[in-house]
Amino acid sequence: MAGNYADLGLAYSQKVRSAATQRDASLASRAYSRFLSQQRGRRQQADLARSSNAQLGKLAASYGARGLRNSGVRQRGVSDFATGVQQQTQDIADRVRDEQQQSLLGDASVNAAYEGLVADAELQKLSDIYRAALTLQDYMPFLGS
Repeated sequence: MAGNYADLGLAYSQKVRSAATQRDASLASRAYSRFLSQQRGRRQQADLARSSNAQLGKLAASYGARGLRNSGVRQRGVSDFATGVQQQTQDIADRVRDEQQQSLLGDASVNAAYEGLVADAELQKLSDIYRAALTLQDYMPFLGS
């Protein structure tokens, strides 16, 4: 029980503020992580586009050097290359989306933990008030009622 009846409710408020501070800090950290993940994904996609454009030029030149400039073999090679680049781009987008979903699930977990801490603090407050009321009932015979 609280050391002093005047403290009833104050410990509750402090626990709720502390839990809210922890929750807010965690949510802010997660939001920043999501931002960095998006930025990393965009940068990876831009790097892939730059490197694939450079590689595509080399690929086309290699077919030209072998005299296969307008052949079906060249078309197939370029098509396979483009398909691979598209798959890599999609893999990056999928990875970023998965990271975002995991972060949002983490946010839900942080909010649930906060709600649990607030409920525990509320229960403790009610328990302290109940015990104080029981203690005060012990003094009823001395009050003349």
